[in-house]
Amino acid sequence: MAAAQQFEQQHASIDPAELAKVDIALAHLYVENLKDPAKALAVLDAGMARSPKPGSYFPLLFIKYWVLGRANRSSEAISLFKQNMPQLLKADPYYIKTALGYYLPIVKNGGKPADATSPLLQMLAVYPSLINFPKMGNGLVENLLLQPGHEEEALSYAKLYWQTCDFDSKTIGVATADLQKAWLAKDLNVVASSNFLKAQQDASAPNPLSQVATPALDDAAIQSDTKRCFRSPSPAFLYVHDHITLLLMQGKYGDAMLAARRRLLDFPDESGQAATEIARIFKAADLNLIGANAFLQYFKTNQGANPLDDFFKKYPVGSTTPAQPQAKQ
Repeated sequence: MAAAQQFEQQHASIDPAELAKVDIALAHLYVENLKDPAKALAVLDAGMARSPKPGSYFPLLFIKYWVLGRANRSSEAISLFKQNMPQLLKADPYYIKTALGYYLPIVKNGGKPADATSPLLQMLAVYPSLINFPKMGNGLVENLLLQPGHEEEALSYAKLYWQTCDFDSKTIGVATADLQKAWLAKDLNVVASSNFLKAQQDASAPNPLSQVATPALDDAAIQSDTKRCFRSPSPAFLYVHDHITLLLMQGKYGDAMLAARRRLLDFPDESGQAATEIARIFKAADLNLIGANAFLQYFKTNQGANPLDDFFKKYPVGSTTPAQPQAKQ
């Protein structure tokens, strides 16, 4: 331990992000081996004071949440999180996603639901595309449902999360369970849930999800988050994915599909990921998995008609699905 601290003093000119890794290792040793969270916190505080840059400051801050949680000091961790919200909202969404992984368990174990929903909504107000992130979408719905009187709001976000969530069975299963919980809390019966599940097998069956309004959008936030997606020096998958999420939120399904198709053609080595992105768009537009699964089957076998042809007829590029609520001005 002393040797590590001496190393930091002798190599103060090293990249702060690398020194932060040493601090984090020390903190883990103090907590897990020596059962001394106070010294762990001292190490982390010193590291945070050394450099305010996100690449070193935030990783140390997040481990500080963890240490406080392990020490049963949840209220301090929650206060610290709220104090650092202004800096976090100015940072890349990567840091927000990482922070939620540490913060939400602390709220669950020693906080109130509002301690989760308030910062989550603040984050969405800056980066709307975060709704696709499971800890955001699922975390927001679950904590809204724990607050009486927020059932309609929870159902609204549950729909948006279901539409935009990634196309894999585990994630869709969680998003579907969120919808079922929200309907049950709102209606105190299982009729809507049952009808929704029937509509997943039969596209002609009434789908109660079509009657649920998604949250009103803030045009300025949508535009700002869209610009962020195009500031990337390369067309990285993450930024294309976020851009498509934003298009789906606006009901611009044709534009979203065009972006996903372009990614499929531009990066054939990543065709599997691009195909699930296309399936995600089918899910959002149709409010069922039928078209999505039909496309994936076509993609794998080349059997039957290409479902994209009919998709673009139904959702032309440049159009917005009328069912989406008007954005806030």
